[in-house]
Amino acid sequence: MQGLASERAGDVGYARHVVMAVGDDESAIEAGALLAGDLDAPAILRALGTLGNDETVQVRARAAYARYREDEGSVDANVLPAVIAILAASGGEDEYAEFRDRYKRARTPQEEQRYLYALAGFRQPQLLRQTLDMTVNGEVRSQDAPFLIRALLTSVNARGLAWDFVKGNWETMARQYPESAYRRMYEGVPALVSSEWERDVRAFFGDNKIDLGGRTLQQYLEQLRVAVAFQQREAEALAVYLLRQKPR
Repeated sequence: MQGLASERAGDVGYARHVVMAVGDDESAIEAGALLAGDLDAPAILRALGTLGNDETVQVRARAAYARYREDEGSVDANVLPAVIAILAASGGEDEYAEFRDRYKRARTPQEEQRYLYALAGFRQPQLLRQTLDMTVNGEVRSQDAPFLIRALLTSVNARGLAWDFVKGNWETMARQYPESAYRRMYEGVPALVSSEWERDVRAFFGDNKIDLGGRTLQQYLEQLRVAVAFQQREAEALAVYLLRQKPR
């Protein structure tokens, strides 16, 4: 146990080193060379540029994507998904139009999926509403649309809009989507973490008598209850802790 604790402590120190390197070294975006065990530099880069909202990383990601548009070999394939995610999180109408067009003109299924799910990563309500509309107007294939909705439900910026959209369109979705994919769409429900949302979720399923088969719905509701209970118990202490971590 002591050896494991020591190993984890080393990982934490190395993670800090990698984060600093990714933030300071532009070549990390270009080559994605910083890899060690479970510590994946592109994932850290993505976290810095999206969750961390690091402006330096965002600027360099935009520069990397500009090079990619001119020469697709200029950005390492392992880093490209992080770059696209960062552009979505920090971008606006121009980036949205670019990614939507890239989705429609995709040459491979991988490219298509990459740009499709990037549309769920934007933060502006007007752009997120366009993405939501795509899930029922035929612009997104019915087998993909439920998973795009799931991604929107789990987005901090989109989940409120996505949940309202689901409530207003669930019958259309049930008709259009494959049954198994429709059920999996609701995997995003446990991300609706607030007491108000939890009450609304329970009322929605109860009033509409939606059956997802087996214990599926019960499991989703249990996960939501655990998340809300954790929020109620730990939110204040966590906020205090995070404030103490701010650089002085």
